Amino acid sequence: MAELARLFESLLQRWINPSASLAQIVQLPESAQDHSGATVHFYNVSYTTPASPLTTITLVTKDAMLYERQILAWLNDQHLSHIPLSYTDDLTTNASQLLCQEFAGKRVPLSPTHIQSVARALAHLHAHNCGDSRHLPWMRQLRGTGFGLWWRQIWQRAITNPDFVHEFRSYLPYIEPALARFVQTVEQLWREEACLTVLHTDLSPWHVLVRDDHPYLIDWDQARYGPLYLDLPNFFTLETIVLYYEALVARGLRLNYAEFLTRFHTTWCFVGLKYMVPYLDMWVEGERTASREWLHTLLPRAIAKQASP
Repeated sequence: MAELARLFESLLQRWINPSASLAQIVQLPESAQDHSGATVHFYNVSYTTPASPLTTITLVTKDAMLYERQILAWLNDQHLSHIPLSYTDDLTTNASQLLCQEFAGKRVPLSPTHIQSVARALAHLHAHNCGDSRHLPWMRQLRGTGFGLWWRQIWQRAITNPDFVHEFRSYLPYIEPALARFVQTVEQLWREEACLTVLHTDLSPWHVLVRDDHPYLIDWDQARYGPLYLDLPNFFTLETIVLYYEALVARGLRLNYAEFLTRFHTTWCFVGLKYMVPYLDMWVEGERTASREWLHTLLPRAIAKQASP
């Protein structure tokens, strides 16, 4: 408990009030798991300041690897209101270390207002960090060729399996050309440089929590530096993408809308290509029920040449 007390008081003094003094910690009975499998614990934390009476907030803890801790510390330094405040004592050790965060809320059906708020938050992040990677030498990059090499080695394992070939034979002639188009698109966007920025890369509604009607973007361990378009097809639709575009323009990043929409279409396949990977592994390892259902969903998305309504 002493380690928790020190961690919580450090977060309070770093982000809430430098004079905050920890008064009480009450661990809540519920727990959860983030998408990496780390257990998330919840606490009601009470504190005082010289100018205010006892105040209670909810904080969470989990073990996080160095890359996620670095990303969150860097994002919080940008004072982005849609990313939970975080604190860790250790930004150098490779091993998993305890991370403390403010409670970001719960998963709820996202309203049009929530979606617009996420669009503005993502546009702010992208525009603020667009076109200059000199301050991010440690950040992992999402390049077309690297993604293609990683993806192909998993795909090649799958297509040596006769049952896989029989089950998904109708997709096989289209998947390699689809990957080639995607790789070419991403490489072209890298050459243009103007749209390169910090990406979440895993931004689905599942990674948006809502507290007091305010959405927060969580789980940043897959963050990359790359073309902003790769952050869009997992969250936005043809109906909602205009909200992001308008927010981007409002932030000063002016792109031709017809060209922007074309690139949204050409990166639509990213969701299918990326998220089928664990199910390819599951199929090869012998788990067929869930993997069959998901692969029949994701393969059509992977070979799509444009966004569907």
